[in-house]
Amino acid sequence: MSVDLDKVVRKALEKKPPKLLKAEADKRILMLERQHMNSTAMQILTEVEKLRSGFPDLRHIDEIWFVETMFYGRNDVMYFFSHDAEGKTIGKLGFSKGKVHIRWDQTMPYATTE
Repeated sequence: MSVDLDKVVRKALEKKPPKLLKAEADKRILMLERQHMNSTAMQILTEVEKLRSGFPDLRHIDEIWFVETMFYGRNDVMYFFSHDAEGKTIGKLGFSKGKVHIRWDQTMPYATTE
């Protein structure tokens, strides 16, 4: 599958941050969906950084998370991930059949299964 990642990320940055900034919130988390395996989260984050200067609203975003939905239609599974600037996973939530089954963030030394 061919993807013009720069165009896909640009479109998301044109639409999502302005809506997010209109909401009253203590913390703003930009959620980006990763529906296909042809791009990694780090490739997407790299593209966000390349485009950052053209999207000044990004300075008001506290965190960027990815929701991976590629297995949802087949297995009812979704994963949410957050990464730091070096690509290290700093947060993870896994849902299966509507229930949390794994939780991990930078405040926990290891993942917990629920």
